[in-house]
Amino acid sequence: MTKSNKMILGKCEYDPELRELSIEGQSPQVIGHVQAKLLQLLYSNPDQYFSNDDLQREVWDGRVIENTTIRTTVSYLRKALGESEDCKYIDSGRNKGYRFVADIEEITPQRQFKRFFPFAVIAGLAILLIYVVFQSSPPQVVPKIETTLVGQELEATVSGELMVFSHKPEGSETWNLFSKEIGKERYFRLTDGPFNDRKSALFKNGTHLAFNRHDGEKCQIIVAELTKGKHELINEKSVFSCPNGYFIASLAWQSSSSLYLTLARSMTDKYRLEIFDIETKELTPITTPSSSGRGDYYVTSNESAKKVSYLRNITGNKTEVWVYDEISKQSRIVASIPLILMTAGWISENELVVRTGWGQLSLLDIKNGELQKVFETGDKISYPFVINKSSVGYMNGFLTVRDIVQTELNGNTKNVISSSFRDFNPVYAEEDGSIAFISNRTGKYQIWIRNKVGELTQVTQFDQNLRIGNLTISRNGKYIAFVINAHLQIMRTDGTLLFQSKDGHFNKNPAFSHDSEKVFYASELEGEWYIEYRALGNLKIKNRLDKGYVIAPCAETDCFYYIKHKESLLYKSVGGESFSTGVTLNNIASPAQLKIVGELVYYLNREGKQSELLVQNMMTKEVNHVMPLSTSGFSTQNEPFYVFTSKSREPETLLLSVKVEN
Repeated sequence: MTKSNKMILGKCEYDPELRELSIEGQSPQVIGHVQAKLLQLLYSNPDQYFSNDDLQREVWDGRVIENTTIRTTVSYLRKALGESEDCKYIDSGRNKGYRFVADIEEITPQRQFKRFFPFAVIAGLAILLIYVVFQSSPPQVVPKIETTLVGQELEATVSGELMVFSHKPEGSETWNLFSKEIGKERYFRLTDGPFNDRKSALFKNGTHLAFNRHDGEKCQIIVAELTKGKHELINEKSVFSCPNGYFIASLAWQSSSSLYLTLARSMTDKYRLEIFDIETKELTPITTPSSSGRGDYYVTSNESAKKVSYLRNITGNKTEVWVYDEISKQSRIVASIPLILMTAGWISENELVVRTGWGQLSLLDIKNGELQKVFETGDKISYPFVINKSSVGYMNGFLTVRDIVQTELNGNTKNVISSSFRDFNPVYAEEDGSIAFISNRTGKYQIWIRNKVGELTQVTQFDQNLRIGNLTISRNGKYIAFVINAHLQIMRTDGTLLFQSKDGHFNKNPAFSHDSEKVFYASELEGEWYIEYRALGNLKIKNRLDKGYVIAPCAETDCFYYIKHKESLLYKSVGGESFSTGVTLNNIASPAQLKIVGELVYYLNREGKQSELLVQNMMTKEVNHVMPLSTSGFSTQNEPFYVFTSKSREPETLLLSVKVEN
């Protein structure tokens, strides 16, 4: 069997390259690296039992792990496969281990060739090209798995061979601190309680630990001694309790009696770097951030070099890396990186490890600001940290992902598009049955199409990570329209760009006419917003209509509903004449928050942090609750009536490490 070929496993289809399991009637799900390695081992050796020692050697690369970790991993895999009493996948024989017992069929390249014959020659040339490239490329660096706990891990700190990290078990609502020795699979719980313990920092000799504790109302800094060998916290005490409105983003040791903090003193205040004296309780400001952005939000110290690095958010997706010299008491900017960086780490006295791309780590020379790429992967890299002078760790994956879900009026919900990434802003083509959505599954936000038989196609090919908004699709599924930085773009769903508005001409809220022949949108002119449209047959000519901001086309020709900018009243325009419907809709900002079906107006209503879908009859003005919503927009299918939205969930995350040369 070849790992790259898709497999039929019992009632599942499995794609090893994507680590994606598909069960008939359900949305695909992506399993973790460890579960994928275990599954590959089992189905590649059907009916062969693997003991715990075998699995430690083959799946965990010989590392010593607890049997409970193996049992938990097998249990997770059984759940992902949909195992039941009537459909067994993994058998556990007494004192024998585990074996795969379901039917196995390999979807060979020959079988795939028959399905995709028109592309066979191109695929062959592509494979040959890849082969040549890889033959001339250096060996790929394979990350090492550092944690295998079920749940989520992030924000690790290391001293010598000791690692402390934040962990949230599957099904839990709180983060606690765990410790382990590098390269070993035994875990120790350091804290346990109904609070969140995060942003920890080990003192350079590993004897003391400082961390931020948040109980849901306020934060505090806890300092404790860490017993060597026993992995226990003793003499735990709170040294700082946040005054009302204070927020702590990160901390680092300055000395055994003082800490660096990145602190905001109110909701509107910028984070700034300060020194906190544990004995006197005094706070001494070090930096004054710029007026834009969130300020100085992350700090890491280098005791031997007497230097401190901090990250400054300017605005949007931009981070400045600064260095503060403890001797001269001066700060200087080292580099500006067009990303939101969560953390950085000192790997030497003159070099920092920073994230410089979706799955890219680089060394930053603080003397000249030069960046040298040292590692790149197709997976998401978050929260990098330094283990030693030649090894860097990072969190693999996202803390939250978003799935596209379909909900019926009775509340039944199922995933339509599910991945390990953020898929959102779904829009449904009512005649074609396809769904357009925005996703970062390739590293940058792009527009994707899922056709009615479930095939996914990437439509856009943006080189930069752009803010895509107001996505909409025509009812016939042939066109999409969206906005980037208040500029309208219209495309065919094959990726052909048809129209792009010019600089200085701001557009928002595109919506296709019912017959898929026009694109309505809002256009700004001297502070006022007007409704315009362009015919797909002649996109060069714009036609200006009434004042308006949010547009909802009718089923009839030359008819549309609209809401004026910063107003609530719903108007209707028919044949060039406008009149009020008498319906009032509050806080509607885009067509994704409004859908009109006959005399019924479906709309998003927000009260504080709560959002719900309401429906109002334009004739009777009666308002009814439809369902709660977890996003700021929705799309609908009319017959039968479904609502498409996106929904957040927590995937499993791991801490990985990789060797680097510096």
